[in-house]
Amino acid sequence: MEVSLVDIQSTIRVDQIAARLSAIIRGRTELDVAQFQFMGLEHFAKECGPQWAPRHERICAVAERFIQSRLQPNDIVVRQGEGFAVVFATKIGDAANQTARDIAFELNTHLNNRRDRPNPRVSTFSGPIPVHDLSRMLRAPGGDAPIGLVVQDSISLTRIDWRFQPVWDAESEAVSRYLVVPVVKDTEERVRGYQFEDPKGIPPDFMDIDEASLLVSEQALKRLRSEGKNAVVGVTLHVNSLRQEKSANRLMKVLAGLDLSLARDRMITLAGVDRGFPKMQLGHIVAALRIRVPEVVLSASWDAPDFDMLLAASPTAVGIVYPDRIAIALAQLAGGTLMARFTAGVDAAHAKGMPLYVEGAIDRLQALALREAGADYLASPLIWRPTAAPEGLQLWPRSRLAVA
Repeated sequence: MEVSLVDIQSTIRVDQIAARLSAIIRGRTELDVAQFQFMGLEHFAKECGPQWAPRHERICAVAERFIQSRLQPNDIVVRQGEGFAVVFATKIGDAANQTARDIAFELNTHLNNRRDRPNPRVSTFSGPIPVHDLSRMLRAPGGDAPIGLVVQDSISLTRIDWRFQPVWDAESEAVSRYLVVPVVKDTEERVRGYQFEDPKGIPPDFMDIDEASLLVSEQALKRLRSEGKNAVVGVTLHVNSLRQEKSANRLMKVLAGLDLSLARDRMITLAGVDRGFPKMQLGHIVAALRIRVPEVVLSASWDAPDFDMLLAASPTAVGIVYPDRIAIALAQLAGGTLMARFTAGVDAAHAKGMPLYVEGAIDRLQALALREAGADYLASPLIWRPTAAPEGLQLWPRSRLAVA
């Protein structure tokens, strides 16, 4: 069987769409999708006769270009039968619905102004689609086969356990805080995806893990109180759990049900905020969290920290995470780019009166250098070993960082 250049190009396009879809999913359970459908095509086909086929193709091409021009770079347009499907990479809920309505209105105006009128009108409807249904819904352009999107099973809660990572307060020279860390039971490795690391093709179900982590932190705080001990217990939530209305409502409901008398000892770190994240949306998320939790920290990636964006969202602190194996690069470039980025973050945070956290697999010498550069809080499993339960406030003198 001969394979034409058109067939090859179509296959490449389908593969590209599948790859882009996989890239924007990144642990999300659903995506907002808008569908644009041409109305009354039978009438136009009958009216145009033999000229309908080429005219139909021109209208579709014009409409596709127009829709694409109104979207964000990471949004995806797929031609679907007598219309198009748009998968929004970042917009959710009302924002996605409004964007779809605006595009439909502007597209109808644009088509109406074309010389070869009359043209068919476009209707639209949008809403959240479960990730597992995208493969069945989206069809390859020009064919009936579904786009080959592979959605792998998430790491389930049955495979997860929790540890408590001590956090060293550099000013008071004491371990005063603990971070709830989800780990895989079989390996004791922390669940990937919270420190900007590659999840290795198995996207965690951040929503379920985050919800469970909040409950684990509540139990830990109650235990500390019953033992007469004091410490702040922090939970890291992935931003994908809070950018979708349904999952955000679940987490906010959990937070609302926690013991108010323990609120002053709670902290939330928001992870996964990449460069280019919508600033207004981030501000709304932080504001909603701060109503329920007094301390909200925004963590930045070690390689491209956008401190201006994070600070503009008005958290109580910012942080930098250094995932596994990055510590080597940090040591090699301590006097170069990485340290320059770190000191810029320190200066920006301190100018706003905010402390700066450091989290990652860093050794004692690196921790000492980061403290000298202005770090306020440090958490490293190489120095302060994770525990099965928080142990309360413990003095830990700075001089111990210099001990090999």
